[in-house]
Amino acid sequence: MSLIDFTKVLGLHMLEGLQLRKRDSDDKTLSEKIEFVEELVGKDRLDTNALKGFRHIFSFPKKALVKIEDRHAYLRVRGGKSPLKVCRPPHIIINAGRRFAVYSSEYIVVPARQIGISGNLSQTELLKALTLYISSDFAFYHQLLTSDSTWGIERDLYNLSDLKRLPIPPIDKLTGKELSKWVELHDKLAESSQNCFKQNQEPLFGKPGDTPGNGKLLRRLNELVYNLLGIDKTGCWLVHDLLHERLKLNDGKIAKEAIQLASKQEMKKYAQVLKRELDNFLDNGTVKDRHSVKVYCSDESALVEVNHTKTPPAGPVSIVKIDTRDQKKFQSLRQRLLREHRQWVYFDRGLRIFEGRKTYIFKLRQRLYWLKSQALIDADELIADKLTVS
Repeated sequence: MSLIDFTKVLGLHMLEGLQLRKRDSDDKTLSEKIEFVEELVGKDRLDTNALKGFRHIFSFPKKALVKIEDRHAYLRVRGGKSPLKVCRPPHIIINAGRRFAVYSSEYIVVPARQIGISGNLSQTELLKALTLYISSDFAFYHQLLTSDSTWGIERDLYNLSDLKRLPIPPIDKLTGKELSKWVELHDKLAESSQNCFKQNQEPLFGKPGDTPGNGKLLRRLNELVYNLLGIDKTGCWLVHDLLHERLKLNDGKIAKEAIQLASKQEMKKYAQVLKRELDNFLDNGTVKDRHSVKVYCSDESALVEVNHTKTPPAGPVSIVKIDTRDQKKFQSLRQRLLREHRQWVYFDRGLRIFEGRKTYIFKLRQRLYWLKSQALIDADELIADKLTVS
């Protein structure tokens, strides 16, 4: 079910924010018709400029809420009064760039271009759960891949139709016990956001160290969503690596985290995923531990040796650090393989060479090439190449 259908079934309102205008005492001519709305006087208006740099917040800092004076309580007549519905609590305010979704039980005027979803008091817990889902990695991933605009490519441009198409899992079918877990997690995240504001910290999702305890809570959020959607580990890796690693290189930007040297632990996880995928596919999952995977690494590059053994078990993956004495041997092996197997060379920031039941992969040691999702890609390419060569 899409989000727009979900709101219709449950009687929720989903609209863009208000097009506020002001009337100055010395302003005698106006280019558009405006209308005074008494309901807005004294209410809080969300100032999105005060939220620049923030991501994945679950409550608003006081500095982002501005009281509306009489002269600012005017609406553009053409925009209509319908958006007032999503300003009334309980409601969710969703950032145009999808940087955050915040539930509030207070009256907050939703600005133009932002989106509001409102319901009644009996739907408070449901709205909190929906807030978590819209804030999840999966929701962001879906919007990125299905957007009709240039959102996520050159700059984050808002498109209401993108959000309307967002698929919604059966949140409304959760049992009372299940729903309470979502609500409890939401409240902890809202509290965590407030603690960050008090400490003058910016809760950036990519830097959980800046927000004590928040990184663990966000991981729990994504676990709840993945479990509800029935997404396995492979799907989780694809989503995570795209959003938190590959997207950092978007629009020509170079992120230090993506190009710094991969740790032995990261290389080991890569090798384990590669081994698992090859075992499951080439042997139809009937014979486990058939592939031996060893990684020989220097300070700048690495050689992955994949051996499809005749007699299992092949044993666990291993990471071997090449010391200074072996650096020349490492380079010599690379050159020899290049000379002897030039016809099987594939070069794209990496090199794959087939030698009998063994396959060698040369890779840069940058983190970008040792992601779990990259292991899935490499496994697929190895399988395709093996079938072609055979």
